[in-house]
Amino acid sequence: MTGKVFPLVLSYNGRRHLEDIVQAGRKKTAPYSLRQTLEMIPISVRNLREPLNIILEESAKVADLMRDKSFEEFSCDPATYEQVVSCIQRIDEAAHGIPTIVRVKYALLPWKEIAALKAEFMAADAHLRPRVVWKISTEALPRIRPLVASLIEEIEK
Repeated sequence: MTGKVFPLVLSYNGRRHLEDIVQAGRKKTAPYSLRQTLEMIPISVRNLREPLNIILEESAKVADLMRDKSFEEFSCDPATYEQVVSCIQRIDEAAHGIPTIVRVKYALLPWKEIAALKAEFMAADAHLRPRVVWKISTEALPRIRPLVASLIEEIEK
């Protein structure tokens, strides 16, 4: 072997990867904890307030529609069923509009559960959908509603 030197040609990603390797060799310390970093990130209150209010309003509509109804009454009333399903769909859309940084900062809310409401009843068989919608509207939404209300109050402070 002769002592030929070949130039190292790297793509942009390769250069970034090489820089990361070099940086990893140096001692790096994070100046802030994750909590401090999250507190420093500005969150647009106006953009956040809208989807949270939609979640709160639609869950209130579902609570009003389901008040004093048994499962048999609910399953025999197609108009109420369709209204509840449309409310759940709007809650799902609003939950997907909340930025990830907010989901991380306010991790006490069950964001995955809120975002999966629509998928839960869409995945159910047609004969089981009323039971799934009943479960969502009587168990999941009443549990989520006070948490969203307290989050709105905290944001507006």
